[in-house]
Amino acid sequence: VAWDRQVVNVDKDPYLAEDPKLRGHADHIKVASDIATGQAKRWVQLTGMVDQVMLQKPKHLQDADFKTKAVFHLLGYSFVSEVREGSNPTYNLKAEAAVPVASEDFVSLDQSEVGL
Repeated sequence: VAWDRQVVNVDKDPYLAEDPKLRGHADHIKVASDIATGQAKRWVQLTGMVDQVMLQKPKHLQDADFKTKAVFHLLGYSFVSEVREGSNPTYNLKAEAAVPVASEDFVSLDQSEVGL
């Protein structure tokens, strides 16, 4: 996760020159400074859930031999479920993560991936 890094260029047209536009906090270490001094006040929290899924198991395996687990990536954290059997498992995996930000302009999350 990139916490409030500045994005300096925004492409309007891929064939034209880049349009400089400054986004995010001017002090690129604002979040680190606020945390160090106990002044971090702005947080972004995301919640996600993985419930029941349908998977295609290899034909040579029986349901009891087909075991999976869910790994959920959110805001730089990883959440892992218990191992489940079968091609229609229920994971009941709830993920909650929060990161501090320096401003309400959440361009800082532009590099944050959510993955399963």
